[in-house]
Amino acid sequence: MLREIGAEAVPSRLLYNKIDRVTEADRAALRARQPDAILLSAMSPKDVAALRETIIAFFEAAMVEDQLVLPYAKQGLLSDVYENARVLSEDYGTTGRIMKVRGLPGAITRLRRTLAAL
Repeated sequence: MLREIGAEAVPSRLLYNKIDRVTEADRAALRARQPDAILLSAMSPKDVAALRETIIAFFEAAMVEDQLVLPYAKQGLLSDVYENARVLSEDYGTTGRIMKVRGLPGAITRLRRTLAAL
């Protein structure tokens, strides 16, 4: 189906919902046939929480950590940092706010370029 809409290059995961309606033998067969598939029941809070963690890990795998220094005179750019990266920690130095961030490489590069142009 992804090929039909031109999205075969988009990262994807196979997910089987309503797994609570499937026998254990059929679940084992699904796992053997599709070992990377996600089996869950949306009725199970535990399964939904595990799916959330799987999705987060999937996207964070491509992220990088970096350190940015936001000059005190340019604190108006703070929202840009928060919109484009996850701020892991903040400290304050003599030249500005020092932030350890995690984000996609392109977003971190754009933030670095913006800060370098100041």
